[in-house]
Amino acid sequence: MTPHTLRHTFATHLLRATGNLKLVQQALRHSDVTTTARVYSHLTGNDVAEAVRALRPDEPLEGAAADARAVAEEVLAALPPTVREALAALTAGAGDRRP
Repeated sequence: MTPHTLRHTFATHLLRATGNLKLVQQALRHSDVTTTARVYSHLTGNDVAEAVRALRPDEPLEGAAADARAVAEEVLAALPPTVREALAALTAGAGDRRP
């Protein structure tokens, strides 16, 4: 295990525990929050599934996933504002790069 792996693991756990991208930026001493967002705001399939279940605890995941756009909007709305802003900054202009 390298120091870089430890740093990345720490930052990922910190972001998941707090949901505070700005805190992770400061902990890692990144000068720009978009650097932090690009590297550490990744979502795994489990993260999305857990978020959907938290939003709709009485509804099976399959039912919630039927309307993917609505679920995605709810997941984004549940994120802290700093994370939403950083993700918006990352995706600005991405429309011309998508396949």
